[in-house]
Amino acid sequence: MKKNFGINSVRQGWILTLLLSSLCGATTLNAEEKSTPPQKPQSQSESQVLGEDPGPVYTQVVLQWAKATNFAENAAQVIVGKFKLDMQNDPKMSKVLTPALIADLEQFFYELFLSPETIKDLARVYAQYFTIDDMQDLIKFYQSPVGQKFIKADSQLKLKTQQIGEALLKRHEKEYMLIIAKYIAPDRMPKKAADTTPEITPENAPEVKKGN
Repeated sequence: MKKNFGINSVRQGWILTLLLSSLCGATTLNAEEKSTPPQKPQSQSESQVLGEDPGPVYTQVVLQWAKATNFAENAAQVIVGKFKLDMQNDPKMSKVLTPALIADLEQFFYELFLSPETIKDLARVYAQYFTIDDMQDLIKFYQSPVGQKFIKADSQLKLKTQQIGEALLKRHEKEYMLIIAKYIAPDRMPKKAADTTPEITPENAPEVKKGN
């Protein structure tokens, strides 16, 4: 994956606008605009999800973590890989699916996921769960041989486990839909057959014969 050129070429055409709208909630991108557009103020719910700004030192450690784990590259491969699968199943979209498109999208998301904007948001989230010492320990792990092995397999593992999950949902759709139906339309659920076995009482109990 190239990592040293700009993203202006990626911002051209309706296909990218459609992709970003569906995956990242983006609106439109101006192909000629090189400056970062002004960001909207964060809503209260978004602020609660991200948490407080942990400061530049913690944010710098998160950047080190992102580089040690190949976070941007793996995340780009996962999101573009999912999009690629969706396009392959769509007759119209599959016609524009080319290696050049995939490469441009991976480059775009690589730069986006490694941008100061993303790293700062990641730092705000990770600070809710890990101390700065924890993050440094994680970096040491990912720099180890087994950590590097995990990093190399991470994007493929995520894609394949996602495919397993989708296959399981499809295979067991009727079963979990029955569970949901119990709460959405309980009156439409098939009722159990009534038990017609007569109750045994002292009056109708069969006589037990005693042995000789």
